[in-house]
Amino acid sequence: MDIEQSCGSCATSMKVNYSLRFSKGPSWSSSYRCHQCGNAIEVDADEPLGNPVRARLLEKHGCVALIFGGSVSDMNLVKFIKSLAATDIKKAFTLARKIREQGGICGFSCEISWLKLCAENNGIVDFQVVDLIQCVDGKAYAFLDFFDELGN
Repeated sequence: MDIEQSCGSCATSMKVNYSLRFSKGPSWSSSYRCHQCGNAIEVDADEPLGNPVRARLLEKHGCVALIFGGSVSDMNLVKFIKSLAATDIKKAFTLARKIREQGGICGFSCEISWLKLCAENNGIVDFQVVDLIQCVDGKAYAFLDFFDELGN
């Protein structure tokens, strides 16, 4: 995914490419080379991509949500949450309640695909992935907030 940004050395406008990856959790990398001054940078981070770059990428590339169906029990949601991070049971129940209250979890399609795979690995099959605009009131639990509250 790419967005227009300014070079840190000469302020020339250029496209910066961002790549998201998942293993045990989200990570990202970014790279660019300024054609004006030659400045080149590559960054790798083992954490979710943060704001304000995240907000600009979501605006450009869109947002989807993972919505769990009514047959998914609270215990299955807790099991799913605990599979993502070594969090205590009380926190897992709190996060499960937030997922229910906010109608799902939203983020980049690759983030939601990763969560979908994790849900399937925990036996959860009653869910759907939708464009954010189709969510209840156009809102859902933001992936970045969800991941921060997991304690990662």
